[in-house]
Amino acid sequence: MKLPKVKAGLLTHHLDNQVVAYDTTDDRVHLLDSTTGTVLNLLSEKEWSADSIAAELKARTGVEATDDLVVLSVDELRKAELLETDAVAVPPLSDISRREAARRLAVAGIAAVLVPAVMSFSPSAASAQSACTGPSLPSGCPCSGNGNCASNDCTGPVGSKTCA
Repeated sequence: MKLPKVKAGLLTHHLDNQVVAYDTTDDRVHLLDSTTGTVLNLLSEKEWSADSIAAELKARTGVEATDDLVVLSVDELRKAELLETDAVAVPPLSDISRREAARRLAVAGIAAVLVPAVMSFSPSAASAQSACTGPSLPSGCPCSGNGNCASNDCTGPVGSKTCA
């Protein structure tokens, strides 16, 4: 089974046993667990088979890895849009749920902490919130009094006032 390639424009950084991947084309940050991060790193190194990635996962983690674990990791990377879309790839796990895949892995003796997961964030959404700084806050920013707002109008119930 041919595995897909990693999307161009990814910057990765190891953070403890996780991997932070920044997608420069989509301006998104992804936090990958150790299993998925390892699979991403292996896919970016060279062309691997699912069997060879499973063997490498076992060598790096000391836990028996299966093709199901690799397929689940690749599926998580695909959902996070971290893989090339034009490549012929492993079929997605649409016929079984994540819960069923985790159960299969548990039956195979694979620890739950190795079950692949990706959390994705958009830094542009976070930076939009940082616009609520400075001596005169724009409309919609949290405030504590009229003097905080550019409009000089801080309204709303106590604890959730915003500049009008």
